[in-house]
Amino acid sequence: MTVRMQFQVREQIDPPAFIFELEGTIDSERSLEKLTHYLTGSDKKHHILVLRKIRYVNSCGFSELVLLNDTAVKNGKTIYFVDLSDKVRAVILPMGGAQVLNLLHDEEAALSKIENAFA
Repeated sequence: MTVRMQFQVREQIDPPAFIFELEGTIDSERSLEKLTHYLTGSDKKHHILVLRKIRYVNSCGFSELVLLNDTAVKNGKTIYFVDLSDKVRAVILPMGGAQVLNLLHDEEAALSKIENAFA
């Protein structure tokens, strides 16, 4: 299967975080491989994944999101998943996404949580 997920990264200075804009599909066991390497090598504790341009996630992709989150936690990092499209939300929520992922409405909500962590 061809990996069809790309990302752009922005650095947020205050509060400090990396913001990843994901685009494409998350539908294979390798979809998030590059993102995982980037995140684990990051010097930031907080990361925001913007999923508004993700067109499709299947059960394998959901597992990849959970593994990415678990890897982040093991490395002392936090990921906030924001701006889920209706299609992505329809897959993630029934699988228990709200219980295992930090799902927030938008980027501003995530930045507010990060800011509160520093207060």
